[in-house]
Amino acid sequence: SDPYYAWAAGLCGLAGPLHGLANQECLGWLLDVQQELGGKEPTPEFVADYVQRTMKAGKVVPGFGHAVLRQPDPRYMLEREFALKHTKDDPLFKLVDCCYQAIPPTLEKTGKVKNPFP
Repeated sequence: SDPYYAWAAGLCGLAGPLHGLANQECLGWLLDVQQELGGKEPTPEFVADYVQRTMKAGKVVPGFGHAVLRQPDPRYMLEREFALKHTKDDPLFKLVDCCYQAIPPTLEKTGKVKNPFP
């Protein structure tokens, strides 16, 4: 039919307690980080510190470390490309971009994550 329906169907295909919940967990985690930032601009250093505190609390960083993929998820890369072109100044995208820069190296340092990418 049209590209919007195809895109919407692809996102809606990520449903249920495993994949659908993963999307919710990612957004919830990002909103928690954004709240802690208190309106300040995110930095890779802040995100790396937040990730370390998340892991020390025995939690995972949702959206990073896919069980099967060994490179960034192509769906993420397509959405990232779109966001860089159309919403690069959006506060939530700025945080997501900062996470993309900071989280993989932080997870790699642990030696426990085979794929540290989104």
